[in-house]
Amino acid sequence: VLGATKHPEDLQALNRWRARLGEEKAEEVRKKAAERGTRVHAEIERELKEPTDKIYCVRTRRALGFYKKHFESLIELEAPLFHAEALYAGTGDLFAVAKEHGPTCLDWKTTDSPRGCVRHDHLVQGAAYAVAWNAMGKQPQMEAVCVVVLGPLRIQDSRWVSGEELTALVREWAQRLARFRLGP
Repeated sequence: VLGATKHPEDLQALNRWRARLGEEKAEEVRKKAAERGTRVHAEIERELKEPTDKIYCVRTRRALGFYKKHFESLIELEAPLFHAEALYAGTGDLFAVAKEHGPTCLDWKTTDSPRGCVRHDHLVQGAAYAVAWNAMGKQPQMEAVCVVVLGPLRIQDSRWVSGEELTALVREWAQRLARFRLGP
């Protein structure tokens, strides 16, 4: 849904990037990024379930440090989500109680780009996950969204949203979902 309802400027930038690299190279970069994200997510999940001293990835160490600094208790990892009324599904990375923000949907993003940052669509995705969690009646109800961008050597960006800002993202998600259903 997010990909199909991207803002025109974002689509143009993506198309320019694909043209600059060429389709074959762009697909190779996309696959490598997906594999990297899967590996990092799996290691974070493993370490939060059963901590060990065998953390090989710098990104994972940084992610766990962020988690320990900002969260007080884990609710669920890799949670399957389904919104029965709005008819969409996904998997949320992590649901936990944040020390300063209460129940929070946290989404990890990985990047090799030195300019990697939280993008607006990342926040909309987090809002969609929080809404699905709440609609499923899971407890506690999510009150905030946090997106963390994990670079090769450091956390490159993080962003928290709650209150009116989260409400606006939820509204945008509903509008984009409706636009998606209407088609081009």
